[in-house]
Amino acid sequence: MTIKARLTALRNTWLQPIPIGALVFARIAFGLIMLWEVERYFTYERVARYYIDPIFHFHYTGFHWLQPLPGDGMVAVFLLLGMLSLAIALGAFYRLSIAAFWVLFTYVFLLDAAQYLNHFYLVSLLSFLMIWVPANRAFSVDVWLGIAQKKMLVPAWTLYILRLQMGMVYFFGGIAKMNPDWLSGEPLRTWLGARTDFPLIGHLFTEDWAPYVFSYGGLLLDLLIAPLLLWRRTRLSALLLVIGFHVTNSQLFNIGIFPWMSIALTLLFLPPEWFSIRKVHQEQTLIVFNINKKQKLLFV
Repeated sequence: MTIKARLTALRNTWLQPIPIGALVFARIAFGLIMLWEVERYFTYERVARYYIDPIFHFHYTGFHWLQPLPGDGMVAVFLLLGMLSLAIALGAFYRLSIAAFWVLFTYVFLLDAAQYLNHFYLVSLLSFLMIWVPANRAFSVDVWLGIAQKKMLVPAWTLYILRLQMGMVYFFGGIAKMNPDWLSGEPLRTWLGARTDFPLIGHLFTEDWAPYVFSYGGLLLDLLIAPLLLWRRTRLSALLLVIGFHVTNSQLFNIGIFPWMSIALTLLFLPPEWFSIRKVHQEQTLIVFNINKKQKLLFV
């Protein structure tokens, strides 16, 4: 096959129409998870503790000019982030909502390098990508109001770029683990040693082999999970494995929304046909998750 033929085939693959259900799921999941994160910031008083009370912030190179808003300005920023998150989930004024969310969230992210979190960087990247995908063309307030035309099929690239982003998170997470500390079982030896109270398996965390199992298991999962999810024969096993991995992490370590966001984004590796939106009655729409000809209701 010539280079031109390969490029044409690649173009056709990325432009082929696929069901919109996966994008709708991504939009709703992203909006609700970010709404939850904003609620957590208020519940744990992090807005004041991180951005109002401190008199000094560590700036990223080139962003020294960015400063927290004075007074209750940062409270207003997080309130607006919460409202935008809800609007994204509902598909209300979606393009404006997701673009404004990206600007505000990235602003907060860049305010203080001391508050850096890997998944906050991911949120900034993901929200930027979601500006360009038509995730509001079904099951949205925009369609209900007539702002957006309803479409049940979208170009495949709109899903593939989200898959690519999450695939890069996994792959480079694996690359980052290829260092002497991780390969020698640290820092998991220390982390697991502090969680011997963990139900059922906590007593095993003091065994010499435990940190190596977790370290090398996590490394291999990060490097291999994307292709395993894309290959039909290993898809369901890989899905159960990665969900178990993230749920375990959520219980073992205090890492906030990251495990749940990762699970939601990982589901996008499933075939787009597994997500479908069906009209049942004139006033009711169902988003159905299809697995091996069985159906599970997600949203009504």
